[in-house]
Amino acid sequence: MRGQRERAARNANLELLRIISMVLIVMSHSDDWMGLASRYETAGMATRLLADWLDMGGQIGVGCFLLISGYFMVDQPVRCKKMLRLLGQVWGYTLCFFAVWLGMGYAAGTLEVRSVLRETVRSLFPVLVSRYWFVTAYVILVALAPFFNRWMAGMDQRTHRRLLAVLIVVFCILQPIPGVLTGMSEGRLIPVFLMYVLAGYLKRYGHPDKRNGGKHLAVALAGYGLLFVLLAGTGAMGVRWDQPALVEGRLIWRALNSPVVLLINVELFLAFLHRRERQSPRISALAGNTFGIYLIHANPVMIRDILPRLFPGYLVSGFPAQLLYALGSVAAVYVGATVVDQLRQRTVERLWMRWLDRRLAGWQRRLGTAGRQVRDGAAALGKRYYG
Repeated sequence: MRGQRERAARNANLELLRIISMVLIVMSHSDDWMGLASRYETAGMATRLLADWLDMGGQIGVGCFLLISGYFMVDQPVRCKKMLRLLGQVWGYTLCFFAVWLGMGYAAGTLEVRSVLRETVRSLFPVLVSRYWFVTAYVILVALAPFFNRWMAGMDQRTHRRLLAVLIVVFCILQPIPGVLTGMSEGRLIPVFLMYVLAGYLKRYGHPDKRNGGKHLAVALAGYGLLFVLLAGTGAMGVRWDQPALVEGRLIWRALNSPVVLLINVELFLAFLHRRERQSPRISALAGNTFGIYLIHANPVMIRDILPRLFPGYLVSGFPAQLLYALGSVAAVYVGATVVDQLRQRTVERLWMRWLDRRLAGWQRRLGTAGRQVRDGAAALGKRYYG
């Protein structure tokens, strides 16, 4: 009940941005389950444009999630209960899909001891083995957040702005250039940390101006159009000149640390932040399912084995049909995952949180007893030796 009240009290504008961000992420994955990415170089121009449009929004959604989370984390303590709730959700879905994978493999007669052992380890330790890269990065970010917060709290605005400028130049402008800073910034953690530092700056110095929301949205949409032109244009040149490296290299434009994506993320976040704040229990409730939607549809079993069978892209040809098919499959996946996560919240999560509440209460009592014993022991030793 407390979690529901907290969600209802949140800014509905940012909650709506969470929903839009998750729609963009689901759209980017539809490019894979429809098979558009795998046949990009042999497809017609219209199909390539559709593939680029579907794919380009994924990291925009991720960046907005990071900005929203960082905006509230920079001045709030990390709650152990909240993290355990999140980890329980991750484990629950991971083990569920592991069971589905076992059933499918058994029915098809394709199970092998080595693959079963590998998937067992990945399912039992999803955070450690990066079953979901975003979850692993988020857990690391939460663990480091108190140190980041103290670090940023000691900066004035000028120092904070200089730090951001250096990070953006190094990791958003120089790093994507081939041959520059090679081996210095592989992985996704550095862009995640950059987004957190940026969220801290926006929280401390980016005071909302309700009059400028429309201007920020216009800049974000212009950046979105520019990103599409860069992505599709680079891909078209790679196909025309028969340069697979150029086709693959076009993806650097839509990476999380792309300057264009960074611009879109900031302007889109400010566009929703700078609107008149309001509360909407319905929007907040739907936003509360976005993380579950991510865990469901982005699970490797879903992406690799289930969704391509439910929505095989080879069944349709021609741009209008492919577009409608893609949007229909995205809507079906989003709605279906929302229903599943709603059921989980009302059943499994309630049982998990009740068990967790009892355990946490017991752990707190034990820690309190141990603390009193240590304190009384120290007082007795002090009295004995120092009178």
